[in-house]
Amino acid sequence: MLRVWPEPHGIRGRLRWRDPDARMCEPMRAILPLAAMLLALACATGRAESAARDQVRQAIEALIAAENAGNVPIILGQYADDAVLMPDRQPVLAGISRIADHYRALVREQRVELATRIDEVETDGSLAWARGETLGYLVSKSTGGRTRVHDRWLIVLRRSGGAWQIARFAWQAVPD
Repeated sequence: MLRVWPEPHGIRGRLRWRDPDARMCEPMRAILPLAAMLLALACATGRAESAARDQVRQAIEALIAAENAGNVPIILGQYADDAVLMPDRQPVLAGISRIADHYRALVREQRVELATRIDEVETDGSLAWARGETLGYLVSKSTGGRTRVHDRWLIVLRRSGGAWQIARFAWQAVPD
């Protein structure tokens, strides 16, 4: 049982806690530096996790900006080489080459006008996931027709070389 006595008094010029059994103070002296280190580590970890969540948000925002700009090289830079894209009601696209074909066709045929809302981001070491919604339009380059987009999405990211890249991206249309 650990007891801490509230009233200090001096012994030979050193401050000690009044304790009938002086050995009770020894574990306390050993625990306090450890507790301080753990508290500092927890604070540093919280800051690192917050920075990682911000980086994940920035990666997703960069993807949407590149889609809106029709910039396929920047879009593909947001994906890991072994990424999997799971569009709503379409075949799964596994690997960067199939994802590249998808985006090349998209920007060739349509202009993208999207905005995204990121509802949640969590990180755990080199993995992260985020969920949110996308709103906007796909505009046909040949007819000018506008197709409304309102999707819910889930993205799993992996940190590679200090940058967050999309490993899995799935979405579904929100019913009207």
